[in-house]
Amino acid sequence: MAASSPSPSSPKQSRTERSLAASNSSRRSFAKILILLSSIPPLNYLYGPNLEASASSPSLQERLETKSLEKSVFNRVPGEQEYPNWMEGTWKARTTFAGYEFPSRIPKEQLVRDVSIPGFQKLSVAYIPDIGSDHDYSLRYIRDPITKKIIADTPSNLKSIIDSYTSNPDSVKSVQYDRKNPNRCTIELQQEVTRNAQRIELFTNARESQLTTTKERQDPLFITSETIRQVNLGYGEYKRSKELVLDYQLVYTFTKVDAGHINATISTVGYVQPNEAMMYSGAPMAGMNSGPVRPDITRLYNAATFPVVFYSHTLTLERCD
Repeated sequence: MAASSPSPSSPKQSRTERSLAASNSSRRSFAKILILLSSIPPLNYLYGPNLEASASSPSLQERLETKSLEKSVFNRVPGEQEYPNWMEGTWKARTTFAGYEFPSRIPKEQLVRDVSIPGFQKLSVAYIPDIGSDHDYSLRYIRDPITKKIIADTPSNLKSIIDSYTSNPDSVKSVQYDRKNPNRCTIELQQEVTRNAQRIELFTNARESQLTTTKERQDPLFITSETIRQVNLGYGEYKRSKELVLDYQLVYTFTKVDAGHINATISTVGYVQPNEAMMYSGAPMAGMNSGPVRPDITRLYNAATFPVVFYSHTLTLERCD
């Protein structure tokens, strides 16, 4: 008769085997917690669309200044972004790369190997398709004929941006955007424009804005942010379909210089994917320098929500109309 395997409490089982068993058990329990958390409905479902942020919470301007731009877990369904009247019109835009930093405790050597970090591949941030380069394009902000509010001409702006960055006026085949659902946009690219995507889906999960003035000259200052999940779809080697999911936040500051000029900045904040955060959130098992790691809920939350990369750009707008 074959000898039975030692039980977890058997003295014959090695310390390493017991650690491995404990690690596997912890991972299974941890996975259950993640599934439970992911099943919680958003706050706008629980409390309704009129949920307001705490009056004591820092403003968007304050969070931008301190770079406290964590990815929010629960969001109410955002509405279409509105802009101040002085932004109405067509503008000649120039974007200039101003630098980057890695604010996370996750080692940079690990992050640079992760293709799901926004900005590491071209067209991984649709609004800045090539993070490290400078480009000219046009932007339009139009007045809604019914509400009279100023809104972005999203299809025109995205086409102009991507065509400029790819140096091809016909790169974008179409931009599908319905203002009845301003939180989704589909960009179809011409074939062979890039290997990284043939179709781009943009899902806006949160929007925020603040109209204030600059501290020095009291110039009109408009700050806006969008938290976006981008899904790049295309075909890889041997025509196999591939998908890349990216999460990032775009924060714009627009300062009115005069009626024909606006100085702006773009801060792009990149996050890791939740499944990748698992890899970055483990801690070594007690008494072991390598090998199995134990899941840590605090580390996982921090890895999944804290910024791992900041990109900075300046943006100048000159009125064309």
